[in-house]
Amino acid sequence: MSDPMLNSLQESQIEQIQNKMADIKNQNTDFRVIMIKIKANNTEIHEQARAFKLCLIGRAADNDFIVEDPACSRNHCIIYFKQDRLVVRDLFSRSGTFINGTKIPAFEDQFLVEKDIIQVNEDIFTVHHVTKVEKINPLAPELTTEGCADVKCPYCNKQAEEFVNHLQELTQNVQTVCELIKEQKKQQALIQSSIQSAVNLAKKLEDAQNVLYTADIFEDKKQLKLKESKKEVKESKKELKESKKDEELDINELKQEEAPKKSRLGSVFGMFSKMFKSKSQVIEEKPTQEGDLGVADLNINEQITQEPPTQEKQQEPAVPQYEFDGKIQE
Repeated sequence: MSDPMLNSLQESQIEQIQNKMADIKNQNTDFRVIMIKIKANNTEIHEQARAFKLCLIGRAADNDFIVEDPACSRNHCIIYFKQDRLVVRDLFSRSGTFINGTKIPAFEDQFLVEKDIIQVNEDIFTVHHVTKVEKINPLAPELTTEGCADVKCPYCNKQAEEFVNHLQELTQNVQTVCELIKEQKKQQALIQSSIQSAVNLAKKLEDAQNVLYTADIFEDKKQLKLKESKKEVKESKKELKESKKDEELDINELKQEEAPKKSRLGSVFGMFSKMFKSKSQVIEEKPTQEGDLGVADLNINEQITQEPPTQEKQQEPAVPQYEFDGKIQE
């Protein structure tokens, strides 16, 4: 949501404020202003005194003194040192800034002295003291209570001794805060170192995981190739078995085809062998008629026995002997 006060400012005014704020923050000075915020409608009650190099007053949360009033601008006015002199500048506020009851011009420097009253709407601020850094240095405080027993605070009407004690406690608190800040910086450095170590460890773990992932992929590929090779070996063995089986079937078929041929050939050879045996038996037999040998039979037998072997070989070729199971015996 946009701020109506911010929208009411012109772009040139916003640019002037930003440039001036940057210049003020870059200035170096050894002086500090101790300021007190007085409660509205009750000047006897005030907040703790605070020391500033520059003090920003306004409604925004990043101001040094926060004014909880909707009519107050986000950055209402600023108090700072200009050439070691304390000044206040109104930052184009809508309700204005008052010094000792008088409204000052917008965006102009006005000098301040101790005990001046600054009013922003209903809130009142006072310049209590202006001093150099050495006088409020926590390591060497120079505030004492000597000679302050009968002096009273002009704002709350309390004894000055009590007020000085309060400032001493404030400086001690500043020293404690500085030590705490140093300790926090050390802890932040240790935490950053631990974070960096954790980041480096995470990177190493990531690299190791990548290496393991690559090794797993390589192993998976290796196992896949091994499975494929085993599958190819099984398929080749299967094909070899099938080819052997086909060869056996072909051999069996050939044997079955040759068996009838051999049997037929064996039967033919057996018939020839029987004829040869029967003829030789006829030749060897001696026929008789009523127990007497005929002259004609003897002549025939002699003629048969005396025939030349050449004619016998020409008429009847040599026939090898076969067994009756169809196998040839040479």
